[in-house]
Amino acid sequence: MVQPLLARLAGLAELKFDVADSGKSAMKLSFLKLDEAKRLRAAILASAAGTHYVVAEDGVIHEAPEQEVLVVPPLRIALATIFSALSVATVVILAGGIFLVVASHKPGIIFLFFPALLAMGAMYWRAFTKDFNFRLALSPDGIRLHYGMLETRAQTIPPGRIQAVAVKQNLLWRIFGWYHIQVNVAGYGDHSGEGGSRSVLLPVGTKDEVFTVLALVFPDPGMDNPFEVFDAGLTGSGETAGFVHSPGRAAWLDPLAWRRTGFFASRTAVLCRHGFFTRQLQVVPHERTQSLRLYQGPVMRILRLANFELHSTPGPVKPLVRHLDLATAQMLFDAQALRAATARRLAGSFGASGGHANPANSLESM
Repeated sequence: MVQPLLARLAGLAELKFDVADSGKSAMKLSFLKLDEAKRLRAAILASAAGTHYVVAEDGVIHEAPEQEVLVVPPLRIALATIFSALSVATVVILAGGIFLVVASHKPGIIFLFFPALLAMGAMYWRAFTKDFNFRLALSPDGIRLHYGMLETRAQTIPPGRIQAVAVKQNLLWRIFGWYHIQVNVAGYGDHSGEGGSRSVLLPVGTKDEVFTVLALVFPDPGMDNPFEVFDAGLTGSGETAGFVHSPGRAAWLDPLAWRRTGFFASRTAVLCRHGFFTRQLQVVPHERTQSLRLYQGPVMRILRLANFELHSTPGPVKPLVRHLDLATAQMLFDAQALRAATARRLAGSFGASGGHANPANSLESM
C-alpha cells in the first residue's frame, strides 16, 4: 500500500499486487479511499496466508495483528546515508572541482560542478526519506515492512516468497558495526528503483538486528552453532566455523579477499562469503536453488580454480563463491545439486513453504 504526500493529504492510497515471475507490480488500484484500501488489503492478505480476517459490526475488516520486531532510528538512517558510497562520490567530485580551479586559475570552473552537486543532494534526500521510520513486524500473513517520510509504504512479504538473502557491510559502516540486508523475493524481479527499495529487509542495522531478521527468514538454520557460523560469515576469514575458503594460489587473482572468499553448507542452506572492501554474506535455502554453474577463465584454468554460482530467482542477490580450488568446486557442485533436489522433494512431501515455519516462534529459533 503506497501513499504519496498528496494522496495522504486527500486520504487516498494505492494498492500494488505482486505475483510470482511478474518482475514488477502485476496490478495497481489507485485513488482508493484509505479505509477501503486497508479493508481490501487485509482481506487479500488473509486469504493468501490461509488465515481468517475479522469483520467488525460496522463491516470493517481488521488486519491481522502484528508483532513489532525492530525499528530503525532516524538518526541512524541519516548517519548511514552520510557514511555511504554516495559521500565518497561527492568527495571525489569536490576534489576534482578544486583541482581544476587550482590548476587552471579560473574560479568560474567550479560552477560547472553545481548540477552534479545538486543531483548528489537530491540523492541524499531520497536515500534518507525512503528509509525514514523503517519498521519491521511479523504477522500471520508474513513479514510486514513500513517505511517512508513523504511517501509512505506498507509492504507485506508472504511466507515462502523469500528465495535468497544477502547481508552487506561497506568499509565505512564497519566503524559503527552496521549491516544492510537485501532479499530476492518471487515476483519482485531484478529491477532498480522501486524494485530495489522493495527488496530491502533492513536498510541499516546492528549485528544483533541482523541475527533477528535472519531468524525470521530462516527459522531452521540447519546448524548447531548458528551464531558462530553467521558471525564467521559476516566478519571472519579463513577456515573459521567450518567455512571452506579459496586456496593460496587464488591470491594471484584476488590478493585482498582470497582468505575471506568461502562457503558453508548447513542442513538447510548454503552460505557464500566474499568481499574485502564491501563484505557480503549470501544465504540460499537448498530448496530455493534454481540451478548451478561452474565457471573458469583462462587464468583460472592455469591456476586450477573455478567460480561456483547459485542461480536464484531474479533479484539483487547473486550468490557466488569465487576462485575455489577446482576439485573443491566440483565436489560442491555435485553435493549442492543433490541437496537441492532432496530438499525440494522433502518440501513437496511435507508441504513446506520454505520461509516461515512458525512465525509466532521465529524469534526464538536462533
